[in-house]
Amino acid sequence: MKTQFALPNEEPTGCDIEITTEHSASSHGRPVLVTENGDVIDPMSWAHHRIVYAAPEEIEQLKALGLHTHHV
Repeated sequence: MKTQFALPNEEPTGCDIEITTEHSASSHGRPVLVTENGDVIDPMSWAHHRIVYAAPEEIEQLKALGLHTHHV
């Protein structure tokens, strides 16, 4: 999926995000959000992301994780 990340009063930055269980931060099969650089996005950081594009199954996964699905 593609998102834009922006803190208040800053220009947005584009990010490629993957939802995966194939990362060391994934515990007991619970998926995590990972950037193209391998950084994990925690729920607090996710609050500053807006979705540019996500496949329908990615939207469902975000909802299952209790994360917002706000679009640009």
